[in-house]
Amino acid sequence: MNQMSPQPQADVSRANRIMGAMVEDVRLFASAWMKRSAHADQQLLPWQTVLLAVFGLLLLVFGLGFVVDDAASALARTFSPNVIDFFGHVTQLGASGYIFFLSVLIVVASVALRCFVNSARMRMALTLIAGRAFFIVAVNLVSGLFSLVAKNLVGRARPGPFGSFHFEPFTFVAKFASFPSGHSITIFATTLALALIMPRWRWPLLFVALSVGASRVIINTHYTSDVLAGAIFGAATTVLLARAFAARRIVFEPTSTLPKVRGAGFVASVVPQFLGKRS
Repeated sequence: MNQMSPQPQADVSRANRIMGAMVEDVRLFASAWMKRSAHADQQLLPWQTVLLAVFGLLLLVFGLGFVVDDAASALARTFSPNVIDFFGHVTQLGASGYIFFLSVLIVVASVALRCFVNSARMRMALTLIAGRAFFIVAVNLVSGLFSLVAKNLVGRARPGPFGSFHFEPFTFVAKFASFPSGHSITIFATTLALALIMPRWRWPLLFVALSVGASRVIINTHYTSDVLAGAIFGAATTVLLARAFAARRIVFEPTSTLPKVRGAGFVASVVPQFLGKRS
C-alpha cells in the first residue's frame, strides 16, 4: 500500500494550524467588538456632531473651491511635462490597491509566523503587528467604500471642458467622479492611521500625504476642493475608526483626545529576536 509522504502531511498540518489561528483571531475580534468598555461613550462621537462637522467642512471646501478651483486647474496646465511626469509617479502612492494588499499580507504573515515561534515575546509582537495591520485594512475598506459611494452620489466633472461646478449624479462614469479625490482619501486615511501607530513618523507621513494630495491637482485629475474634501473624509474615517477600536480596547487605548496605540515600543524591542539575536 502506498503511504502518503511526510512532507504533504506536514504542509496540511501547518495550513490547518494557520487557518485555526485565523479563525480564532476572528472570533476574539468579534467578541471584543461586541463589548463596550467604560470609556465607550467617551470614544464614540454622536452622529449628529459628526454630520454637522462634515457639513460645515464641506461648505468651507466648496466656498474655497469656488475661488481657487478653476485658477489652480489653469495653473496645472502650464506645468512642464517633466513636472507632470514626476508627480504622476508621486500620485501612485495614493493608490489603494497596493496598500490594501500589503496590509492583508502583513496580517496573514504575522498570524502564520505566530504559529511557529516559541518565544512569548515574539508571539506578542506578532499579535500586535497583525492587529495594527488589520486596522489599516479596516481604514482602507471603510474609506474606499465611502469614496465609491460619494463619487457617484455627487457626480462632479473632472477638470476639463465642463467647468468646476458641473455635476451629473449617478452617472457611474469616471469623468464624473471627481469629488472627493479617492487617492486623497486613501493617503490621508492611511498616513494618519500609521501616525497613530508610529507617532514619531507623523511629520514625514504628513509630507507624503500632502505631496500626493498636491499631485492630484498638478496632474490635473482633480480640483483643489476635491483634494481637501478627500483629506477631510480620509482623516475623519481614521479618527472615528480608531476611537471605535479604542472603545473596545482593540489595537488602541482610549484617551481624552486621539487614541493611543497599545503596546507602544514593544514591537521595536523584540526586533533583535527576529534577526536572530538576543533580546
